[in-house]
Amino acid sequence: GLANAQLSQASLAAGDLETAAQASEAAWLGLRVAQPEMADAQRVFNSVEVALARGDLDQARDWANRAVEVAVHW
Repeated sequence: GLANAQLSQASLAAGDLETAAQASEAAWLGLRVAQPEMADAQRVFNSVEVALARGDLDQARDWANRAVEVAVHW
């Protein structure tokens, strides 16, 4: 889970958006098994940034809104 989150950040910083996206998805999948709320919150730090880097503003907004919803109900 969190190792993939770090890989996503490092890949994003290196400009490797494909690896960043794959690692972000792997982090979310790994975290959601044990901590689904944490997985949605963590997605903001990885998937949203990848979506923004790709120019996919609709996807970024959707994931950010889900994370806010989780935080409000936490």
